[in-house]
Amino acid sequence: MTQQTGPAPDPVLVAETKAAREGRMAEAEKILTVAIHQLEETEPTNPKLADYLLRESLILMDKQDFAGAIAVSRRALEVDKNALGNTDIRVASGMAWIAGLLRRQGEVDEADELLKQALDLVRSNPGKDEVTTDRKVIILSNVWELYISRQKWPEAEALIREGLALCKSMQFPPPTCDSATHTLGRVYEGEGRAAEAEKLPGENRFIPANVAALNYAAQKFEKDEAYTQAEGSYERAISWIEKNPTTQFPELLSLELDSLGQVLEKQDLNERAENAYLRAIEWKEKAAALESTGFITIEYFDFSRLLNFYRKEKRFSDIEPVIHHALEVQEQYLGPRDGHLAQTLVTLADAYQEDEKSDEQKYTEAEALYKRALDIQQEYLGPDHPGLLPTLESYMGLLRKLHEDANAAELQTRIQAIKKRSGGRQSGRTSTP
Repeated sequence: MTQQTGPAPDPVLVAETKAAREGRMAEAEKILTVAIHQLEETEPTNPKLADYLLRESLILMDKQDFAGAIAVSRRALEVDKNALGNTDIRVASGMAWIAGLLRRQGEVDEADELLKQALDLVRSNPGKDEVTTDRKVIILSNVWELYISRQKWPEAEALIREGLALCKSMQFPPPTCDSATHTLGRVYEGEGRAAEAEKLPGENRFIPANVAALNYAAQKFEKDEAYTQAEGSYERAISWIEKNPTTQFPELLSLELDSLGQVLEKQDLNERAENAYLRAIEWKEKAAALESTGFITIEYFDFSRLLNFYRKEKRFSDIEPVIHHALEVQEQYLGPRDGHLAQTLVTLADAYQEDEKSDEQKYTEAEALYKRALDIQQEYLGPDHPGLLPTLESYMGLLRKLHEDANAAELQTRIQAIKKRSGGRQSGRTSTP
């Protein structure tokens, strides 16, 4: 597999993130302010400047200064235009981001105009790589959710079908593509076509024949409780993948390591199981530098195996640095505004909340994580999407632990309203599209 060296972690973002996570928000903001000023003076078209500005916009959003967040995001958009050109897909993403903020402030007309411009850029952009296509689907989803909220069913249906066509062209369609099928069902129901509200077939993924055969054997051994033999089959599959890396399924190694970890757990080989789970996550982090498919690989981190392992051993504090590091990798390669960060933020917040050893400081950190995740999810999904429910319900539980009963009651009312509008359907916990 052709591999390229990824950029070193940005020291500014590393320092700002560390300060923010430790609750030193004034220092975090100062770090960004100084870096922004220096780049504006020396390299005003450096794309890093846009990243710093967007990180500052998140801080302003956390302070409920949405007007300031919009102003900073506009500056970031201008930097991207100057650095990348007016037709770059990142420019379209920036427009959609600002549109979401404007809608939140009631500036509907300007938000609609920006979304229209973003949509035009999506359709005119010739890029067909996985990362560009993924961004295109996200922008389309912003617009079709807007149409659904206004009950413009034919317009929403046309955009969803356009998005699904893009999904079919991808080797690794994101969860947005799965949710698009469900959303199309909502549109059919809105149009009075309930009988047509059905799932589209899922995507097929390529697994090398050698690995497929070894997996089949391992699963049969597991079913027969022949765990040592299953372990050997998974080990051979891992060895084969390491010697024959495939660009068609870059997540395959991490999946095999997770399967190995489960078999090792069943044999009470806990130290080796933990190592397998950690190797799976480390592989995904390293995959960020893989040519063409790296970003797709790190968009969806799955900590469930390792989290369940630590849960059984009551070692929640051990999962926290692992999730922290994965979040840093995502922020480094995807940027602070990317929708895929939301689930990682929620997973970390949930770990803080579930840990019996957490103190009030950790609960405060968890609250900030939930707020940031919701800000990101709402910009992509809108304020009333059922996909927000898992995060809202977790956040409500935390507020009750903090004895913020009035705020918890407000969230409860919002949750009930969303459930009522969505006919009682609740999206499973997935990454934000």
